[in-house]
Amino acid sequence: MKKKLFILLILGFPVKHVCSQSNENTPKNYPGIYTALVFDNISTSVGIEYERYLLVRSKFAWAARAGYLFKYKWGNANIISGADDNVTSSNWQFWSGGYWYTSTHEHMEGFFINGSLGVTYTQSEERIMLSPPAYTIIKGDGLSPAIEAGLGFQFIVKPGLAIRLGGFGAVYFPANENKSFSPKNTLSLRASVGF
Repeated sequence: MKKKLFILLILGFPVKHVCSQSNENTPKNYPGIYTALVFDNISTSVGIEYERYLLVRSKFAWAARAGYLFKYKWGNANIISGADDNVTSSNWQFWSGGYWYTSTHEHMEGFFINGSLGVTYTQSEERIMLSPPAYTIIKGDGLSPAIEAGLGFQFIVKPGLAIRLGGFGAVYFPANENKSFSPKNTLSLRASVGF
């Protein structure tokens, strides 16, 4: 009888430990802002996003995220030749991925590693001058699958409230018909508040 009780105690401890770390004090909603550097056309833009933790276990969280990158001019970060006033883009991004927190603290805080799969919907416009002042506009849009990886840090302000900062790199795989309008590589910095 004592042997069975000892085995149940040993097997029950890890289950209790995991469940106790999946508590209600872990923030699940993360609205935030981000800035992105698009390497393909040397552009920067800012955006807004919302992320929701769908599953929280121990030091792991599975999340869904949606974001919008505001309209920007291609080449607006190009110091040498300047922005291309004729091409603008904006996009919607939808991601699903996981966070793994490396800290030994009870709550999800400290450094984290992130990996996500997603899709982006890009809308672009190119203005082509015919004979001044006449011009025509070519519009392009399309979906592109993408992968993302990142590192960051989360501060717990108080139970149920956190501030998260991170840097993320994404690679997009645009379809042939929208290759000229879609980003291929971006680096973004994100700041969000979790509650």
